[in-house]
Amino acid sequence: MKLIKYKLGDLIRQRRQKNDSNDLPICGVTRDGFIPPKQQDADTSLYNVFYLKDFVFNPARMELNAIVFNDRYEKAICSSLYEVFYVHRPEVILPEYLALLVKQDWFTRYCKFMGSGSAREYCRVANISELEIEVPPIEFQAEMARDNQIIRDRIELKRRINDNLEATIQAAFDKAFHDAGVSLPETIIKQNKVPQGWTDATVGDFASVQTGPFGSQLHNEDYVESGTPIITVEHMDGKYIAHRNLPLVSQNDVDRLRKYDLHTGDIVFSRVGSVDRAVMVSQHEDGWLFSGRCLRVRPYDPNTGSYFLWWFNQPVIRQLVTASAVGATMPSINTSILNSIRIVFPQKDIVAQFCKMADGLIEIIATNLEEIRKLNDAREYIQLSLSR
Repeated sequence: MKLIKYKLGDLIRQRRQKNDSNDLPICGVTRDGFIPPKQQDADTSLYNVFYLKDFVFNPARMELNAIVFNDRYEKAICSSLYEVFYVHRPEVILPEYLALLVKQDWFTRYCKFMGSGSAREYCRVANISELEIEVPPIEFQAEMARDNQIIRDRIELKRRINDNLEATIQAAFDKAFHDAGVSLPETIIKQNKVPQGWTDATVGDFASVQTGPFGSQLHNEDYVESGTPIITVEHMDGKYIAHRNLPLVSQNDVDRLRKYDLHTGDIVFSRVGSVDRAVMVSQHEDGWLFSGRCLRVRPYDPNTGSYFLWWFNQPVIRQLVTASAVGATMPSINTSILNSIRIVFPQKDIVAQFCKMADGLIEIIATNLEEIRKLNDAREYIQLSLSR
């Protein structure tokens, strides 16, 4: 396949249009995409306009790859601190293909190298315009962009399905409280209003809490290329466990650290930092281990894990856990603190009914997450094929 070298500046142009409208979407930029702006009521008259298939980036954050290809908005605006460019020669390079290139590690390294400034390094359109890239035939670009889009669409579909399933579980959780005459868990915690027939207790009354292994029990040299995963704080993704960059240990270490294994329905907390994070172990993680930076909550009734998960993820309970943490610079919790956290149960039949429904939907969510992981692997394969 023939590759032709171009300077990026020969293929793109900076867009310098300022905003003259009051009804355009306002977008912030991160490496993961557009986000709402931090300041909603700012004067937008100096904001930059961008269009469909434009690129928007933060010159002060290019070492973090804070660049987004706009495939969402027909027209929108962004802070005047951001810069915008578009493909000037689409007959040479497709915007969708360039969108794949700018997410490569080598592009991020180049931006970091080319950054200039005293207090903070800035990488602007003028800087990236000097970059030389090798451009394949347009047919190959179209094929790569199409494959990537198919995968993205599939991932987005799975995520929307999971969002709807979580909303269904949350609605069922809320219904138990509404039916008992209390609006939300906040009513119980803040007003101490426990419905008649409900059980008012602490976590330690209904579960065992275990700290992960001490550092002396597990060292970096114990990790192997193939084995059983260990989860840590970095693997907590919402209410579930992310299967990425997992350290692995041998079967000998699994046997030695059996005290720290995970079962389906266990809840894992972050022990340090964001101590209000709690995830549930699905059947996909059964038999894994957890690290010393985590705490494991194992319900005495293994069929109640989903109720524990939803209780721990209610805003008022997350606030309660955070407020109970110790440490000024780095908040932390321990078994004693977690054992003392309040938990309130409806009647057993209501809990059983909720958990039966939630467990089925959580299993679908876990299966979708597994497919998303495989789809992301496929995207990484596409990305690797574009590496310099």
